[in-house]
Amino acid sequence: MVICLTLFSRSLEMSKYNTAQMLVFSIGAASAFWEKAFKRFGHKIEKMPEIKMNSRLTATAGRAWLKSDFIDLSCYLMEKYPDYFENDTIPHELCHFIAYRVFGDKGHGPQWKFVMMELGLIPNRLHSMQTKHQAEKLLK
Repeated sequence: MVICLTLFSRSLEMSKYNTAQMLVFSIGAASAFWEKAFKRFGHKIEKMPEIKMNSRLTATAGRAWLKSDFIDLSCYLMEKYPDYFENDTIPHELCHFIAYRVFGDKGHGPQWKFVMMELGLIPNRLHSMQTKHQAEKLLK
């Protein structure tokens, strides 16, 4: 499965691809990160949560649904910032699951920050991408 997922090059413009292809890209990025996290936290983190694309998210990059066991990601923002999603948003959301499963942390608390730093990430709560609302304001 990972071999097929890596065929999608992040250097290609996402705007040329549909939601299904963005989902394949996301699952590939999530799988690579989850493998790294599994090496650090082991069986405590269990299986990787499901990845879903959400066309209604235009300001929020992603959300972790801890009880429902999935993350949803913004189609709008991923199309514009695929590298940011691969290196920041997807790992950020997956770290919520790790912090919850290992420590019981449900938000951006100290355990979530610890998990982020343990996996080589800066524990930022908010993204820096230009949202649809910000872009519309600039056009006015």
